[in-house]
Amino acid sequence: MHKDDEPAKPGWRGWTTDNRAMFRLTGEHITWICGCGKPISSGTGYITTDDHIADRYAHESEEFWRRREQAESGNGIALTRASDIPFHAPVPWRAWHQKCDPNPEDDAYWFDVHRADTLRKLMHWAGHLMGKTWVTFTDLPDLLMRMGQDA
Repeated sequence: MHKDDEPAKPGWRGWTTDNRAMFRLTGEHITWICGCGKPISSGTGYITTDDHIADRYAHESEEFWRRREQAESGNGIALTRASDIPFHAPVPWRAWHQKCDPNPEDDAYWFDVHRADTLRKLMHWAGHLMGKTWVTFTDLPDLLMRMGQDA
């Protein structure tokens, strides 16, 4: 078995146990690791996130701050209980082989691994994603920080 065909093991760069995107970084090259633990080749898998959930979180947050601003403008004071502030765990980015995706029929946001198989390509794609209002409600910053720690 070739080293790149071996399943990922705890301790490998990018390994997580909570189903976030996994990767192996070799110099500037990124090998994305499927949820099954095996590397993903170009054309056989993708990186994905549920943009519909992230977008819903973005709208909930926007609505909360809009209502709070209206309350402040009405009497100058807006008391907010911490429990009233919408908080959601970031929507994770994941990497899957097409055949391993547990929800292949989902209408989730995805892109082929070849679009982010080097640090340069990933930075370009991350810049593209920053233009989407919902991306701040994903774990993209965490993914980039994990990637940067190993660069």
